[in-house]
Amino acid sequence: MKEKEVLLLLNGFEKRMKFINIMQFFLRNSFPDSIRKMINGDRQIFTNIIVAVMVFIEEKTLGIHQSCSLSDITEFVEGFSLLLPEEYAVDPKIMTRYIVIDVLQNGGVPISYLTYDSEKKNLIHMTFRLLDEEN
Repeated sequence: MKEKEVLLLLNGFEKRMKFINIMQFFLRNSFPDSIRKMINGDRQIFTNIIVAVMVFIEEKTLGIHQSCSLSDITEFVEGFSLLLPEEYAVDPKIMTRYIVIDVLQNGGVPISYLTYDSEKKNLIHMTFRLLDEEN
């Protein structure tokens, strides 16, 4: 494959790698009792909620200069929780804050990963920053 074709294929690659690296990080985390109670300890339900949130964030942020706020995600989790059986009592605000702050933002500790930057045409370390601060 020619270099121009490879560069075209890798346009925006860093955004996709961001999603992959976040998912890898998520898979290494457990969840606290307060979250466990909402989902009756069902790890598969929790995984479904996290992956649904990640897909939502990815769709919201893949475009140039698009962002996703905590309230956007809370609204999505509220809608998603309506799809779950009644035995799961998900509080959208609590679940969203846990997913965003504790899982995706690693409790405030920065996370970086190595990725190909399609603009710089080089491998760089990037830091996770999924959400804009709300004013």
